[in-house]
Order: sequence, then structure tokens, then C-alpha cells
Amino acid sequence: MLKICDRDGVQQYALAGVDYCVTHAFDGEDTLAFDLPASHEAYGALMEEIRVETGDNRFVIKALDEYADGCTVDCQLDLDEWKNRFYKNFAMAQCSLAEVLAAIAPPGWTVTGAVGILRTGTVEAEYATDYDLLGKTAESFGVVFNYDVPARRVMVIDPEGIAPGGVYLVEELNLKKMSYKGMSTELVTRLYAYGKDGLTFADINGGKEYVEDLSYCDKVISAVWKANDYTDAAQLKADAEKQLKSLAYPVRSYECDVVDLAAVNPDYAFLGNWMYQVVTLMDKRRGTRQQHQVVEYKEYPLSPENNVVTLSTAVPKIEGSIKQIKNQLEDVREGVAGQGEAIENATALITGAKGGNVVLRMDAQGKPTEILVMDTEDIDAARKVWRWNMNGLGFSQNGIAGPYETAMTIDGAIVADFITAGTMSANLIRAGKLISQNGTMDISLDDGSITMTTGKYKARLYGSAFYLSRGGLDTLKIYSNADEPYGVIELRGEDDTQATIIKHNAVDTSDVYLYFPNGETARCLYVEEGNTRALDIDQINGVDVEWVWSTEMNRYVLAEKE
Repeated sequence: MLKICDRDGVQQYALAGVDYCVTHAFDGEDTLAFDLPASHEAYGALMEEIRVETGDNRFVIKALDEYADGCTVDCQLDLDEWKNRFYKNFAMAQCSLAEVLAAIAPPGWTVTGAVGILRTGTVEAEYATDYDLLGKTAESFGVVFNYDVPARRVMVIDPEGIAPGGVYLVEELNLKKMSYKGMSTELVTRLYAYGKDGLTFADINGGKEYVEDLSYCDKVISAVWKANDYTDAAQLKADAEKQLKSLAYPVRSYECDVVDLAAVNPDYAFLGNWMYQVVTLMDKRRGTRQQHQVVEYKEYPLSPENNVVTLSTAVPKIEGSIKQIKNQLEDVREGVAGQGEAIENATALITGAKGGNVVLRMDAQGKPTEILVMDTEDIDAARKVWRWNMNGLGFSQNGIAGPYETAMTIDGAIVADFITAGTMSANLIRAGKLISQNGTMDISLDDGSITMTTGKYKARLYGSAFYLSRGGLDTLKIYSNADEPYGVIELRGEDDTQATIIKHNAVDTSDVYLYFPNGETARCLYVEEGNTRALDIDQINGVDVEWVWSTEMNRYVLAEKE
């Protein structure tokens, strides 16, 4: 029976009759899941980090998923004591498993089963807790840990050292349903092995640096295994053969609904703990009988008929292979208790049978045609509506009739007033105008213009012309004359009719034309010593002017006549 603490961690509530599932994981980090109705007296005590006890172990609530009538609670083993101490650097080289665990175990925790592991290993880590070091230790020594949190005890298990126990899974006895996954993508029939400094076992293996197993497949499929910890050729060969034993066969995984005979008949008490057992599975469909190891066990203490075991021909390695095996099985159904009830409940929620703002609309034949997500449960009264059907997905702020100003349609179109993105990559972007977030710069992709605004001043680049304006009036224009071979600069004052214009002949670079506001012109360009060009006029705006030699500029310049 489940028990949970209140917010003070003192008062306990007994959850009598509440079904729950304990998932026994290969790495020993079991999880707990259950649903609690909102009407339960303990419902108000549900809170993240609250302790939950099963009678066999202690968990901590890590996730709450509340729905209309209750809440789904997900828990992890309470191993937080292993996360107290922190190490910037940790290193123990060529030590026994017992020595490493003695060094990292929190005060008050004991370890069993470590003394029987005679091999040595090295555990190194940076910026790690004792909990992190547990994973490193499991990797180094090839073991898994089981935890008895109330007793503060860690139990060491060597999965590869577990021999078959004579347990069979057969349809006539204890196998209700089975799902199968097979994969040979990692199949290896020839394994080359090398130890420290290129050590091989060729001298004791007929000159061959590899071991071979063609029992399942007669194709030579080679792979390399490098293990720098090995200094003994015989040990390297023995462990290479062990590695190849699992690699030379396809990975076959099964998820099985089983009858927990131990729960219904004392004669089968030896089946009370499924984890890590090596069982013989009778697969009538494929006509096979093969040994598999239990790599996961879903246990329903109050509904043992719903228990599920996951089997694999390959013994998972603690460094993540169990996750790989579970990924291979992700298409297999969950097989949890009350699955039919859960489906009915989800359907009722989606279709609105239990109320809510999500509605599944049906056609005349009762087949679903579209989904509505609304700001109220009344379709006619709803204003904000997400509508999803065969033709696309759209959002309306004016009820189900639309318009749908944000939409993705079946023809590949996306309609939206705003799209927010950090980085956008595309082969082609079609747009009219790009505008900066503060509105001070815009780029028109229709006419090719670029406009920048700072206070009263605006700069615009358009085609072959540049404009600088103040207060709406152009003060500077630089452009090319389309009819004549001239580049033009216009300088304008506050009176837009007054301007000084400079025109440069692009064909004959000796000519520059100066136009003054009173219509008078002067004609001259680049006057050098000994090659003075005369002005067409000798006055500009009533001022007498002449060319004088400038020593500083090394050329003649136009100046007021003395």
C-alpha cells in the first residue's frame, strides 16, 4: 500500500486501494507512477519532492500532471543523499569495487555484494557528485546497483554472471501476450581485439588477432574492440570471446504480458523477482526457443495480472545500452493496467463528453473530421478558435466562422501577421518590405530602395540616386543623369528652389559645370599651374572672383578678387 507525507514531511496518508506501477529498471533506478482522484483526502498533500513509500522502497514525487478529476504522479527513487557531496576532481585507479563504493557512499549507507567482484577498475570524473560517480563505477566494473532506500543499502549485481534459472515463458502457462522487435544492424561475426600498446592474442590464437563466431551467420562481418586496460593476452582473448557472444546474434527484444504465478501460487515463489533472470521464451510464431534476460519489469502490486516484462537476447551495458533497447521497443504498446479505461477517459476528454474546450467533431457516419480548441466549451459562443482538419490548421479571433488570419493550409501556404524567429534560413524569401524593429530602417524589395531615418534626417538610396533630407526637404542629392553623360550633385537650402548644382561630364573628364542659384554658371575643372582655364563669368552673386595659385593645395583655386 502506498503512503505519502504531507507538506511538513510528517503526517502520512495511506492510499488504500490506489493502484500503482513500479517500473524496475535495469540500472536499478526504479520509478513509481499512480493516479490519485481529486476527491481523495490526501490530494491536497500532493507536491513536488514529497516522499512516497511503497512498503518496499521510498520514492520522491518529481512530476505532477493534473487533469479534471485527478492527477497523474510520477516518482523517482529517493537518492538525493547521493547528490550532496561534490568533487572538482575524483580519481581512483586500479581499485576494487568495494574500495570505490566505500569512498563515495554517503554516511550511513552500506554496500552488499561488492566483495564478490574481484576485478579492478578505474573511476575518474570532474565536477561530479557521489551519484555521478555511481554511474562511472557501474561502467568501469560492468555491474548494476539496486537500492533499498529505507534501509540505506546498495546491492551490487553482476548481470553477466547470472545463470539460467530454469524459468520458461509459454502460452500454456504464464505468457498472455507478446510483442517482438528484432535488429541485426550491429551484427558482428569477427572481432579484432587490441589491448594496451597494441597488445594482441595472436601468439595464443594461431596467429590470428581476432575471434570468430559464425553460428548464426556465415558472413564475415568485422569489427574492432580496443581495450587499453588489458595487459594480459589470455584475458583479452577470453573477454573478446565474451563480447562476440552477444554481437554474433541479432538483438531480439520482447515485451510480454505475463501471469505472475508467484502472486497466485506459493509453488512459484521463485518467480517473485523477475529482474535480471535469464528465462527461456517459447516463441511459437517463429518456432524458436531461446534464452533472454529480463531487462525491465513493470509491476502492479494490486493488479499482478497486468505485469509486463521486457526481455532481450543482449545483456545491456550500464552506460546506456538499456536506453537503446527501450528505444528499439518504443513502438511496442505500454501494456499498463487499466489501459482501456485510460483510452475511454482520454476520448471523453477530447470529444467533450466530460466538458472542456477541446472538441472532436464527427460526420454523419460518426467518423472524426476535425478538432476544435476554443476559449469556451460552447462552439457557438467561442471567439478564439484553433481549427484543425484535412484542409489545414488555422486560428480565428472571431469565432468558428473566421476569418483565420493565422493558418497553415493543405496547399503549403502559411498565413500570419507576425513570425518571430531567432535565425531563419531559406533558399528563397519573397517579401515587399523589410523593416527594422524600431522602424528607423526599411528595405523595399519591390523598388530596391533603402531608407534610414535619424531624428529629422532621412537618407534614401534608390536606384542610382542618393537623397539626404531634413524636415521633409531634400538638402543633398547625388544621382546620374539618364539623358546626358553627367553625374550630378545638388545642394539645396531651406528654400527648395535654391540650389547649387555640380555636373560632371563622364565622357570628357575635363569639364565640370557649376550652377548657382541666380542661374549664372562657371565652367572649369582641375586647374593646374600653367594650364589655367578661364571662367565664363567674373562674378558670382555680385562678388568679383579670380583664379589664384594655392601653394598649400598645389593648384589654382577660385577666390574673391582682391
